[in-house]
Amino acid sequence: MGTEEHFLAFYMHTNTNEHVYLITDSKRFYYTTDTGRYWHSSEAPSPPNTFGAQVLCFQPRSDYLIWIGNMGCQMGYENCRAQVQYTSNNGRNWQLVEDYVVNFDWARDVELRIVSSQITCESYANKQGSQLVFGKENALQLVSGGLLCDENEAYLPMRGTLNLQVSLDGRTFASGGLPPGMHPDSHAYTVLESSTRSIFLHMTMNELPTPWGNILKSNSNRTYFGLSIENVNRNSASFVDFEKFMGLDGIAMVNVVANPAEAVLMALQTRITHNDGGIWKPLLPPSVDSLGLKYPWTSVGRSLQVHGYTERFDAQATYCSPSIVGVVMAVRNVGESLATYTESDTFLSRDGGFTWEEVHKDAHLWEFGDSGSVTVIVNDEELMDHVLFTTDEGLTWREFKFTTEKIRLVLIQPASDPWDIPHSLLVPRWHTA
Repeated sequence: MGTEEHFLAFYMHTNTNEHVYLITDSKRFYYTTDTGRYWHSSEAPSPPNTFGAQVLCFQPRSDYLIWIGNMGCQMGYENCRAQVQYTSNNGRNWQLVEDYVVNFDWARDVELRIVSSQITCESYANKQGSQLVFGKENALQLVSGGLLCDENEAYLPMRGTLNLQVSLDGRTFASGGLPPGMHPDSHAYTVLESSTRSIFLHMTMNELPTPWGNILKSNSNRTYFGLSIENVNRNSASFVDFEKFMGLDGIAMVNVVANPAEAVLMALQTRITHNDGGIWKPLLPPSVDSLGLKYPWTSVGRSLQVHGYTERFDAQATYCSPSIVGVVMAVRNVGESLATYTESDTFLSRDGGFTWEEVHKDAHLWEFGDSGSVTVIVNDEELMDHVLFTTDEGLTWREFKFTTEKIRLVLIQPASDPWDIPHSLLVPRWHTA
């Protein structure tokens, strides 16, 4: 690797742990097919795109790749656009697919086992000029079919409409059936994560001054939707306070707006489901805190309230990990509604969220490592010179001092892949005292 090269991103293959790709700011990229033992260089058809689209897309056939890059953007911007090319041999040869692209991906994945060459493509209908200045006057079209977009059928919606389309084969699309009064023509929506055969959809019902909406759940073939829970919190970027527990199908947590009729001061309450959205319940608080003192709350309305996804600095800092199934960590408080972050403490569950215990006072960052055998936490409210770790799922905690000066930490991160397999953890600094 050249000493003057600038790396923009790295991609881990979503279907094999052995393939990793390092993206530079030029056409050159580096890859390994043996978990980093040997690295090879190759050349893409264009520099990485600067339009916000994913540069590489993967499918179960590990050598099939999609590259979305900039074309015509280096010498003037008259015809600057995002261009898609694909390879079936891990980058040795590339073929042009489509220009003026917004989103592009393989239709085939582990669950949708269809023809390996099928794609789903969102591109601009008028393919002239600079994509940098395109607005609503240039309509977007959805194209689905084979690798050559111009040989496939395009779905061009009517202007001023918003419609939910569902496909079971990656080629034929039909409108999703929604409850009365909740059609996307009049409500924005966000498709949420799911590990089961159902789709969860957040339909925005209120935008200003505090956005919130209803979560809908589909049937098993994803074509009809029913109401799962109302008044779920959302932020201005359309991210929703909804999170599935990794490695535990059917368990999720949300934060709901308890006072939707009030305009400004929003009171949030946490709900959990253990049957994939069929029933949502409050979280039962423990009887004592981490110091062994009984909580002063006697009201029936007091329960555990969790700081959720919309407040998270690091989007990868999930409640739990598939490498240590059943163990869940969160920053929360006991009360009628969610308190501020600095007024909350750190809690842990060992049974998938059925029961909880406070493990430390104050809000902490956490990370699961070494295939789940170690959990590391650090105080997120003060400058620190040490972290705490446990090897027995939070029953006992030990201290590890890693610096002689106190610093502020913003995240703890596994040194390699997202499944928390590495034996080492990175502890990035922010600032010193």
